[in-house]
Amino acid sequence: MTVYTQSEDQTITIYRGQHKLIVDPIRGARILSYQYNNQELLIQPEEHSEFYGSTLWPSPQSVWNWPPPKALDKMPYTTQKISNGYIFTSEKDSITGLIFEKKVKLDEKGAVLLTYKAYNRGKTSIKTALWEVNRVKGGLTFFPFDTEKPEADSLSNLTSVKLENDVLWYRFNKNLVNNKAQKLFANGKEGWLAHIENGMCFLKIFDDVKKNEIPPQQGEIELYVNDKATYIEIENHSSYVLLSSEDSHSYQMQWYYLPVPKHLDSDNTDPEFMKWIKSIVKNMKDK
Repeated sequence: MTVYTQSEDQTITIYRGQHKLIVDPIRGARILSYQYNNQELLIQPEEHSEFYGSTLWPSPQSVWNWPPPKALDKMPYTTQKISNGYIFTSEKDSITGLIFEKKVKLDEKGAVLLTYKAYNRGKTSIKTALWEVNRVKGGLTFFPFDTEKPEADSLSNLTSVKLENDVLWYRFNKNLVNNKAQKLFANGKEGWLAHIENGMCFLKIFDDVKKNEIPPQQGEIELYVNDKATYIEIENHSSYVLLSSEDSHSYQMQWYYLPVPKHLDSDNTDPEFMKWIKSIVKNMKDK
């Protein structure tokens, strides 16, 4: 049974079994929390006052430059209750002319089902993609690696990265950050990536993007470590499309957060671990 609650601060909580999801419609419909058995995945506001939780941006960054559009990233969204979840809708961003919609559901196994949609409400066409950003703590992050690298690969400076068995592995090491922000731009394949920390696995499944569909100066998958090594951003982009006025573009995601079985070694040296990951990916894609 799924339970929905709304707090005095207007945050919305969705429970299903041991899974709990919290969304803040007042602050950009940001996903504040995703928990399994009270174990938190996402960086919390008390850990970083600005870069916390999970958000959605237009891509590429050159469309808006820094900071991200407030109407899409930080300002209030309207809330509509639907079966098993909610739809959150932004105001129109004055820079891009875009309106964002976030459909958020929790399924019977506690997986988060996300449908992001960008509507062009400007007077002219715009080329854009959707860009999801999750802020998590250090651990092991990996995804199937496509040797067709995006143009932005030349800007990659992330340390502790290695490629083995067609999978790119990044193991966080605070001592290698040295007060300098680091980033990886890459093209994945198979449409998934995973993050392991404290015996828990965060698995993301999304539409695979080919090299010629990647937004300019971005990667299908990006990893970012801030200069103080206090959080990691796990980022992925949808395909880059031309939206005429009144057109829309959708991007579907699935998240799953669950314990790694104790008999598995969550490392690239254990083939049974990768079999376990791929079996979950297959089951989720087959839904």
